[in-house]
Formats: sequence, structure tokens, C-alpha cells
Amino acid sequence: MSDINKRDRERIIEILGKGDEEIGEPSDENKAKYKAAKKHFNILNQQQNEIKYFFNFLTPEDYDYYFNHLKNGNYNFS
Repeated sequence: MSDINKRDRERIIEILGKGDEEIGEPSDENKAKYKAAKKHFNILNQQQNEIKYFFNFLTPEDYDYYFNHLKNGNYNFS
């Protein structure tokens, strides 16, 4: 069994799609969802080292920008 370093870890990206109307004025419900999800995935990442989890909200307006970031190896969007 070999040691796993950060570069060898698998990545899982969780995306929650939202409408463009959420960009300027996100609803209280979505603010709470985002906060809870970020906390949840941070805890997952702290408790284990095999998989790195990322969480993002994504709207149609952000598609090109987001996927260009992914192609360049940037998994943190928010």
C-alpha cells in the first residue's frame, strides 16, 4: 500500500445549478444551502485524504468561465 499525496487524490466536484437571477440577489434559502454545503465538504476533506471534494453553485451565465477554470486545473470557483 502506497502513501497518497495531494496530487494523487481523486477529485469529486459537486455542482448545484441555479438560475441567473441568483447572481445579484441570492435567496436566503440558497445562501443557507451554500453555507451548509461548504461546511459539509470542508469537514469531508478534513476527515479523509483519498478524495478531494469541491462544491460550487453554477448559473448559465458562468458556464464558460467555470469550465475554462476546470480545464486549467482550478477547481475552486467561488
